[in-house]
Amino acid sequence: MNKKYTIKKAKGIFLHDIHDVKYYDLQKNSNILGHSYKKLTTLIKNDISSRWNILESTIYHSRMRKLFEKLFTPDYFLTALLSLDEFILKINNYSLSNSYNLKLIGERFNLWLKDNYNLSNIKTGEIQKNIIIYDMAEIFLQFDGDSKKFNDFIKDIKREEITVFNYLWYPYLDIKTDNVDIIILPEIYSGNFKYINILINKKRVKNFYQFTGQFECIPSLYISSSLKMYYLIKKMEYDHKMINLKTNKFIQSGRLFSYRDIKYYNNLIEEYFNKNIILSNAPPFYNYLPLILEDFQIKYLSKIII
Repeated sequence: MNKKYTIKKAKGIFLHDIHDVKYYDLQKNSNILGHSYKKLTTLIKNDISSRWNILESTIYHSRMRKLFEKLFTPDYFLTALLSLDEFILKINNYSLSNSYNLKLIGERFNLWLKDNYNLSNIKTGEIQKNIIIYDMAEIFLQFDGDSKKFNDFIKDIKREEITVFNYLWYPYLDIKTDNVDIIILPEIYSGNFKYINILINKKRVKNFYQFTGQFECIPSLYISSSLKMYYLIKKMEYDHKMINLKTNKFIQSGRLFSYRDIKYYNNLIEEYFNKNIILSNAPPFYNYLPLILEDFQIKYLSKIII
């Protein structure tokens, strides 16, 4: 971008630069509740001294496990890692040592991979045993938010030796498990922190710590914040007013939108930056419409993003 800026602070859906110019920030999944959301920051301020570095099972880990068992059935075991990068490294190492072919389904997901890794480390070929990771956010976009088509597609997915549903960038809490082997849960299940929650199918995956880590290794403060964020989002989702981006520049499904033609993303980023809107400038190029938009902000964005 030709126009340069340096961010000074963030509040609500806005980023403020050093010249006190405000920008709508639509580039982050965890920004669905905005920056410095009071009900979350108050929790962290109150608990930072007593829970920050507790790396073992706590009442909050227990509550999260019970919640996930209720949401996703006891057939899944809750695990976690500090990042998606760590998961890719683990599953790639497993594929190399066990002669599996690792495939990623989703154009934007593959761009993310190229942006973060040397592709020569990813084993591909005509091996019969496959590990396939589906980017559920991109599949959701392809069906324009049609939940029936999306669910029918999931039912028809052919099961490989190991099938992974990557919901990390998916914009909603409700997801389809469909008895798949491994599920990476949406980022909005991880509070305002960058760790990832991973569900492992107990019946289908053995020795699953080859792919993931102990849930109790995530600090309890992260977990308590994630629980709070879950209940806040669950309460607000039903009252959310949706913006319909009436333009062929983007592909949209609900709160999630991305560039229709990824080749021209730089032009779009600069175009909307000049309108004080910040969009994602890195793979997988997903942008999100926050839950906390007020009526006048919805009206403004509806006119601008056209």
